[in-house]
Amino acid sequence: TTLTTPLREGIAYELDMRLRPSGRSGPAAVKFSRFIDHHNKQARTWEHIALCSASCVAGNQDLCTQIDAKIAEIISRPRDKNQALSDAKLMWSRITAERVHSVENNIFNSKLAVGGLMQAEYTAAIGLLTQQPQDQLVDALSFWRRLQIWERLFDLTSKTPSDIPPQYKELLLQGSEDSFIEMQKAHREVVRQSMDNLFDGIEFDPNEREQPIIWTD
Repeated sequence: TTLTTPLREGIAYELDMRLRPSGRSGPAAVKFSRFIDHHNKQARTWEHIALCSASCVAGNQDLCTQIDAKIAEIISRPRDKNQALSDAKLMWSRITAERVHSVENNIFNSKLAVGGLMQAEYTAAIGLLTQQPQDQLVDALSFWRRLQIWERLFDLTSKTPSDIPPQYKELLLQGSEDSFIEMQKAHREVVRQSMDNLFDGIEFDPNEREQPIIWTD
């Protein structure tokens, strides 16, 4: 509440309180033991997708070490792959309908374009949960994360290479505009293909409610 209180200068930190330690509802902070118990017994796949990118940013170092270790343990714990993939594919269909969209290869949109950062990180997370490493995404993830920084610095989202400030153009493009456009196209294709391969043959019922994770160990 303190962090999100509107001040004269604005809000210091905008926090998304919808993703809570115990799911969609409940307290914003819980005991460590309750956090672990929830993720072992009650969590849904989407919560573990989010957990893949979780990390400690402040606090007691011993506690942070314990938290990081437990998160790694939960993520690597064997689970029903078909359930995980089915849940993930259903959730991605909803994300696609609401946020992700096709973008021309000469347009900047590192995060929300089809084949962009969001889809790459999502695919990598699913691969992690189902123990199917997505090593082919390493270059794409690096490319999109770097580009996202440039987009935010110069407000380039939805713009073209011609909108890059001249003094930074060579540094950002690292080559010609044409080669940069081809690079965007190639990375988007790798990401799209990786997700297609991961979800190949997986079906889901759009009306079915997600159930707690089925462990196989």
